[in-house]
Amino acid sequence: MLTVSFYLLTPEAKSQSQLYVSISNKTSRLRFATGESFITSYCNIRKVKGKKDLVKKNTSFYFDYSTTLSSIRDTLIRIDMELSKDVNKPTLAQIRDIYYTRIGKIKDSNQLTLEEAYDKYSESNQLIWSENTRKKITGSLNHLKEFQKVYGDIKLADINKDTWDSFRDIYCIGKKKFSNNTTNKYLKNFKQFLKYLKKIKIIKNDLN
Repeated sequence: MLTVSFYLLTPEAKSQSQLYVSISNKTSRLRFATGESFITSYCNIRKVKGKKDLVKKNTSFYFDYSTTLSSIRDTLIRIDMELSKDVNKPTLAQIRDIYYTRIGKIKDSNQLTLEEAYDKYSESNQLIWSENTRKKITGSLNHLKEFQKVYGDIKLADINKDTWDSFRDIYCIGKKKFSNNTTNKYLKNFKQFLKYLKKIKIIKNDLN
């Protein structure tokens, strides 16, 4: 069961402070900004015996702030429950990222551009790829960007076998006149990228 608690980032501020949340399970804890700010004078700054709630009672913003806290807590717990249906042990970072997507702080993966998706792909492999591999992947991205000028903007969720065939036949073989080895190299890199898109559920099926 996910444990959720709140605190102010700068409780001594004279006006407002960012509201942070701490989520934890049996093995780890993660703290991050909620996207909300509270007026510090309406909050309990320090822990005082008998005053465990963040928001002071009998103040103008008590209802609004308490509703905000309950809404964020419910959202995070619901996300944890939803993820637990698909993932055996969802990470706290996954819960945070879905929360950030829902409040608009992170772009929905289904709305990512080709370059944004490649950036996430690269970031997810930064501890695995060698510098040489990274250069090859960057080269593949540049060819896909050039391919868009011929085929039109690539909408990630709409990638299908026709996209694959067009990249191979129209771009690699027809326009660039690559050798079979070079064509296969870029197709291999493209395929690894597509596997990543499937992993993060942007595309649903294998294309080849």
